[in-house]
Amino acid sequence: MPGAPGIPAETFALLAANASQAAGALLTSQPKLTRKQDAVRLAATRPETADRLRPAENGEEFDRAVLAWRHGGRAGLDVLETAWTPSSQAMGRARAAFTEVVDDPGEGLDVERNQCTVHGTGVQVRLGKDGLWYPYRDQWPAGPPETDPGALFAALLG
Repeated sequence: MPGAPGIPAETFALLAANASQAAGALLTSQPKLTRKQDAVRLAATRPETADRLRPAENGEEFDRAVLAWRHGGRAGLDVLETAWTPSSQAMGRARAAFTEVVDDPGEGLDVERNQCTVHGTGVQVRLGKDGLWYPYRDQWPAGPPETDPGALFAALLG
């Protein structure tokens, strides 16, 4: 792709890719991204832009958000940023899955809103509004979501 005087060709490629992603979001009727969400999306999908988009004052928070987007897209970012109260059945399913997976019955599970945290391990699974479970380790997204919280507990604790 040719550039213009003083504008590198990579910039045009980045703009074209960004326009394509934005058009795709419009076609699927997703709500418009905020400026921060769009910066996170762009940094997650175009890693070469991350250094330019990362704010100096909240760099670690931004990096955490980028990782959440890489693992789960917009839903993954929502899980990182928003706690909500799911049904008691959903959280009961996570408790049951946890007890099936742990070797030491002394390990406990704290359940608060949509987050299940294993005592003293830094391991957490969070339920997204999309019905998927998202793994966390030490408050950082730790992989792609799963339908089964037990599979995530096994992977994170294993």
